[in-house]
Amino acid sequence: MEEMEEKVPASSVFLLGVGECGGNLLGEYINAERERGRMTRVSGYLLLNTNQMDVIKARERYHIPPENTLIFGDTPMGVGGRFMEAYSLVDTWWDTIADQISSLGGDVANTFIILTSTGGGTGCGATPALIRQIKETFGKTRRVYVYVAAVLPFEGQSSEALNTTWLLYKLMQEPTSSKEIADLVILLSNRTMLRRRLQHDRRLVMDIIGASLGVDTSDYQQIEKVLKYTGEVSSKALEKTFIDIVNPLIVQTLIKMLELSTYAPDKNIFPTIDFADLANRLDIITVPALFTDIPYEALKDERGNVDMDSLSAFLEEVVNVTVRAYSLVDIGDEPSASSAFYILSGPQQFTDVHLDIPIKRALGSYLAEGASITPVFVQYKQRNMPMDLLILLGLPKLEEIREIMREAYQLISLHSGSKVKERWFLKSKGVSREVFIDALRELMELFDVEESEIELSGT
Repeated sequence: MEEMEEKVPASSVFLLGVGECGGNLLGEYINAERERGRMTRVSGYLLLNTNQMDVIKARERYHIPPENTLIFGDTPMGVGGRFMEAYSLVDTWWDTIADQISSLGGDVANTFIILTSTGGGTGCGATPALIRQIKETFGKTRRVYVYVAAVLPFEGQSSEALNTTWLLYKLMQEPTSSKEIADLVILLSNRTMLRRRLQHDRRLVMDIIGASLGVDTSDYQQIEKVLKYTGEVSSKALEKTFIDIVNPLIVQTLIKMLELSTYAPDKNIFPTIDFADLANRLDIITVPALFTDIPYEALKDERGNVDMDSLSAFLEEVVNVTVRAYSLVDIGDEPSASSAFYILSGPQQFTDVHLDIPIKRALGSYLAEGASITPVFVQYKQRNMPMDLLILLGLPKLEEIREIMREAYQLISLHSGSKVKERWFLKSKGVSREVFIDALRELMELFDVEESEIELSGT
């Protein structure tokens, strides 16, 4: 890939796509940056998987060089849902993984971003072990941050909901008791992103479904069957098509985050802040909401000027739309987030620090009392640059997490009641039933969920 020369005074980033979902996300990001002619701040990347076929497909689809991929483990078909196998394999294969990361630019990176699903076996199991090994190996001589961009499963996948419960529990342990915690977990949701696309880009979604699955998009009844998983199309094929639809939303968000503090001669950023500082400004669980191409030009007069009072009032409504309609996890109307970080980018003549007041005023409706808000303004010299708003909400109340916990609890209950039934957990996942119960209770406390909401009492 040809990369434009740029001076990067901030920390560099290394990307790890883990498992099928993480590999697809990494590939989508690489393709998007190829079109732009550069990779913003990224010193290197590596696709990791235990499934040989998934790696081959990713190489072909995204034109990823073989040296940027690694199959670890001795089972070509992967670990399936048994995430503890992937967890152990990271330690067994770490010397090989670390050498490849170093050779690809990870030896100079200050921030590592792991792209993964929370429900898959490889991504779920490998992620905590990778965090520990990265910090122990590459953090010996410098401060290393590890972020996890974690994709929550589709609705009704109780086995993946169980894996998700375990992974979130592992990523949020006390720093004094675990080296496997993430510095920041950026939550993303397949089910929410799909719903956002259907609400705002329905024609695009229908075209993709029609092309990929052979569905007649003019036949409304056939579309409804597909969307409800009741058609003749297999759920696996449907899920892969949905991933093609939602992945661009994740890539857009990742690019916006990585552009933070990246030097370019045509832009100015204030206040000065580094991408790695996100972990210090936000709670560990963070949900992004992105509004691109804000139609501020509608406010211009015949001379091309924009009244700042009108723009201020307009941006208050933009904040409301961004949080309620464009968050990548459904956070509802009253998320009561504990912290917030926003990046407003656009032409320098309109993207002004005075806009901080109306943006903060609008954000206040979605934050808990006393929550901190960190603003960043990115000003471009070009007058025709689009105006974008990225909001990161730290530790919002998430109904979707409640749903995932309910699904996980239902599967736990199904395999409870006798020693024979409870052997399923060790056989299928690699950990005991008690580990999942502990994980559920920790998440309930974190997200303020009552036992009655998931029927955990007496378990």
